Amino acid sequence: MQQNQAQRTAPTFLVRLEHQGLLSVEGPDAGKFLQGQLTCDVRELVPNHSQLGAQCNLQGRMMSTFRLLQDREDRFILRMADGLLEPTLAALNKYIVFSKASLRNLTDDYTQVGVVGPQARALLSACIGGVPEQDGDWLEDSGHLIIRLGENRYECWLEAQSASPVLAQLASHCQPGDQNLWTLQDIRAGWAEVQPNTREIFTPQALNYPLVGGVSFRKGCYTGQEVVARLHYKGKLKRHMYRVGFSWPEQAPLPEPGDTLAGDGEREVLGQCILAARGEDGMVEALVVMNDSTTTREDLEFKRQKLRLLPLPYAIPKGD
Repeated sequence: MQQNQAQRTAPTFLVRLEHQGLLSVEGPDAGKFLQGQLTCDVRELVPNHSQLGAQCNLQGRMMSTFRLLQDREDRFILRMADGLLEPTLAALNKYIVFSKASLRNLTDDYTQVGVVGPQARALLSACIGGVPEQDGDWLEDSGHLIIRLGENRYECWLEAQSASPVLAQLASHCQPGDQNLWTLQDIRAGWAEVQPNTREIFTPQALNYPLVGGVSFRKGCYTGQEVVARLHYKGKLKRHMYRVGFSWPEQAPLPEPGDTLAGDGEREVLGQCILAARGEDGMVEALVVMNDSTTTREDLEFKRQKLRLLPLPYAIPKGD
């Protein structure tokens, strides 16, 4: 009873997602073109559902990661880190020249915000007229696209010309949130996005993309597919992404994506940071790529701060 009361009185936050960008692929060949470039199977993109995916180089290293949806018969939208929009446009433009499709930076067409908290569903229903029912689903209303990321968490792409009234209504009932809050939700969901300084470093398996539906092993060829498939069918994966927590000085800058996490007086490399954010309890939470064997140790430390493994919403296979 007390827990339900606390959930009802907990704040709901409105977060400006200015660190994200939108890229569109439009034209009669848009789906066929993307099918040959992405790790996910575009043919499985059912109406009003989104999915995660990645674009790899020939060596199977991820150049970008994204959430993908199809809002029109001939248009797909990819949401990714804003700093990857221009490199992704340049990379895809090399292959699109023989397709009846075109690429466009769509970021300025929408105002991107996130709503997270116990009143998120009710507030969006009042402002938009409804919300998606299942995780990953989206709906469109008056040009606004609303995606359900999880219980009490929604990502909103508001049509820029008519966003102001919706934003004002949401802001009047929400507390302002920041990028740290949003990143913390991604960490707890076990979702990792490639950033400019982690571009072309990790395979999809290292960031658990097969475990969150971001890789299809049934589709045909795509750039980097041979390496990704070989790792899946013939390789023995020794590294995965884990969620960890550790104490951290309040004024010290957080580990950046790509930073090496070292222990034993900085002589021992434990892994690489993918995302980090401050939690409500003063601890820092992070997604870290580590050797699976490392996680069984009880002496994990980072800069003399003890690391604690935290749960993810999916299971990481051992010795696959």
